[in-house]
Amino acid sequence: MRYFKKTIVAILAVVVVTITFYNQYSSLKKDIKSTAEAKEALISRYIDLSKGFIDMMAIYSSDYFRHSISKDADLYSLLTYNSEFNTYNLDAIAGTGAQKNAGNLTGMGTIPDSGVYRDEMNMALELNRHFASIYNKIPDIAWVYYTSRNNFINIYPWVSSNEFSFKEDLKAEKFFTYAAPENNPLRDSVWTPVYVDHAGKGLMVTLSSPVYNGDVFM
Repeated sequence: MRYFKKTIVAILAVVVVTITFYNQYSSLKKDIKSTAEAKEALISRYIDLSKGFIDMMAIYSSDYFRHSISKDADLYSLLTYNSEFNTYNLDAIAGTGAQKNAGNLTGMGTIPDSGVYRDEMNMALELNRHFASIYNKIPDIAWVYYTSRNNFINIYPWVSSNEFSFKEDLKAEKFFTYAAPENNPLRDSVWTPVYVDHAGKGLMVTLSSPVYNGDVFM
């Protein structure tokens, strides 16, 4: 009889443990599902925001060329040429109020005096106000930037050229090649696969949109 009672107690204990575990498991499953759905909704919102922003910037950039705006951007005169390395940068705004609202434009070669190349650099500098707005609206964003086939980049937020500056091999990266005409004849905005960030922020994906001056890929 005593053995029978012990067996009943043991069975009841197992049943209680099983029910408790099942309830906790069910609750955990619901929490995970709820968290995943919330994350999915947030990511979808960021994707939609990103697409809207980048399409807007691509349109703005193309319109800039179309209207032949020849006035220099406010920061153009602060670009500094380094004759030793044949490069230029916008390091001059470090520590000023402009640093918060502008990227660092770095490139190879000399600073152009005139022409489409100069227009393109001015356009890239004018994009800063859009860069700052986008960066503040999407918390998980790492960088917003314009990379030119004419060997320069304007990258926001500002980072010293000693830490990161334009290198020609950037044009071989997926964020550039995926948007180029040979891979994107329809001129759409495109997502890259995961890659390692050149500026040191680890693994990321990029949404890229091509900019054209008429039919010339910029």
